[in-house]
Amino acid sequence: MAPSFWGAPRLKVVAPARVLVFLLASTVTSAAIRGAADCIGDVAAALADATAGGGATPCASLIQRQASIQRHASGQEAQGGVKLRAAPSPAPSPAAGPTLLLQRRHMRPTTEDGIGDLLSGLARWLDRDGGEVKMPPKLALPSGGVCVHAEELPQALRESTEEVLSKGLPEWPKKAPGNLSAGGRSAKLAFLVQLSVEDRLSLVRRVFDRLYSPGDVFLYLVDSTKLASSTVRVALGLEGPKSRNLPNVRVQESPHAGYYYWPRVQVVLDGMTSLLEDDWDFVIHLSETDYPVHSIGWLRNSLSNQRQSSFIQIQPRCTLPGPPPVLWEDAAPLGANAQLRPSEMNGDHEDAIQPELSSWYWWTVLSGVASCGSAFEPFEDDAVYYPMAHLEEHGFIFAHATEWVILTRELVTYATSPGLAHFKRLIGMHAAADEIFWPTLVLNIPNFTQKISRQGWFVTWSPGATDHSPETLTDRRTTEIMEKRDELLFMRKVNEVDSASLLAEVDRASYAEAANSASLAALQKTFTSLELRYDKHRMRCSDPGLKASSAPFPAPAPPAYSALR
Repeated sequence: MAPSFWGAPRLKVVAPARVLVFLLASTVTSAAIRGAADCIGDVAAALADATAGGGATPCASLIQRQASIQRHASGQEAQGGVKLRAAPSPAPSPAAGPTLLLQRRHMRPTTEDGIGDLLSGLARWLDRDGGEVKMPPKLALPSGGVCVHAEELPQALRESTEEVLSKGLPEWPKKAPGNLSAGGRSAKLAFLVQLSVEDRLSLVRRVFDRLYSPGDVFLYLVDSTKLASSTVRVALGLEGPKSRNLPNVRVQESPHAGYYYWPRVQVVLDGMTSLLEDDWDFVIHLSETDYPVHSIGWLRNSLSNQRQSSFIQIQPRCTLPGPPPVLWEDAAPLGANAQLRPSEMNGDHEDAIQPELSSWYWWTVLSGVASCGSAFEPFEDDAVYYPMAHLEEHGFIFAHATEWVILTRELVTYATSPGLAHFKRLIGMHAAADEIFWPTLVLNIPNFTQKISRQGWFVTWSPGATDHSPETLTDRRTTEIMEKRDELLFMRKVNEVDSASLLAEVDRASYAEAANSASLAALQKTFTSLELRYDKHRMRCSDPGLKASSAPFPAPAPPAYSALR
């Protein structure tokens, strides 16, 4: 069976220094495995070099020869060979013999037949394209993204840590926009929605009908390994017998990116970069199980009056003890209005307050992470230690949040700028980068003048849950949600069966709200209290020797909110 090359893992062969390789048409010998170091050692990189015009590579030559053999021979040894240099890998144990390592989170051996399938599949793929080495779209290295191979992890961590600590992040631009409603204009919105499950498209269409406005922009990112973009277009009414021409709605395929690791962040950043070509003030990142708690008019009015706020439910890794929480029920005490003496903030007083560490599971995972877009599956290397204590000792602040956020255009522009290359790589080498990137970015921007709103999503987790996904909301949450509506923008997660009564009640309230202009006027009185500045001093880990308690995985704080759930 020919292998799938979408997101193919990166392979490395441990072999003698130089061997002469002979490929057979239908099988690959042990000698071939030992000799195919460069080809199998870096299939994706070699093909990328060839595609970029970097000239012939050992891997390209090897695949071309295999294609030729398969076209002109059957079961006979090739009349020629390809000489390859060995991969710069550690020597295996003498007793172990030739060893093939599959680099991913969990190492496992691959048989000779598997290597034969890989090379034969590559050859058939090559032959299909007329004998030229071409790169599958999803194996392309990310443009401007994070690409760190296993052997590069130690050096990459040192370089990016030193760069971030010595130079810091770029300064926040001084010019800040004002609230839009005061100038007579309402906020323009961009919706970035990640999709992967066909059974949820009915709910996606329902949300689309609730939110659609010709003045806004909609971008649907479709996981190309799980769902066809044409299916999404039909579901949204963009194709089919009753299709509508909506130029402000785009459906775009995106590479598959699983939980926890940087490629997931890169997919979102690439989508936001595409959206920057349009005119909008806020981007709203939604999953396929999110649902609006208000009418689009109420939502727009709320954002217009908080033009300098992003909506990120920040939960720092370290917090100084203080007054009760002021933002979210499950957040650590931030004490935004509390004042500390300088001696307390610096930790040089005999009664200095020591920070409390979050018990979030992923803070206990300190293995370096290698990833490179879809070139290979991200994995954690237990031999490489992430320098979190060193970073925090020098003032760097870590935090986590759900990946579903609402961001100002200015923050998105800043986040997609080239000056953040080392910051992105640093975050990308830690597990759960998808939930660390945005809150950690905001807390480390020099002279950041925008704010964070305490409005957000209603999400609940079942006590003792071991699933990666939050509780499916039902009508037993209706009263709680309706009482908190002014503090909420969306709720998650829902479906059209279990959540039917809840959705109907929220729809009734939203339709009534849209028809009642007085409700929007009353809302304006609360905007000042919704915008909060963060006291970064209360989020610094003054004692780098503190160790987070190891929370179970994934309860009580499930580690990732994924669009693929």
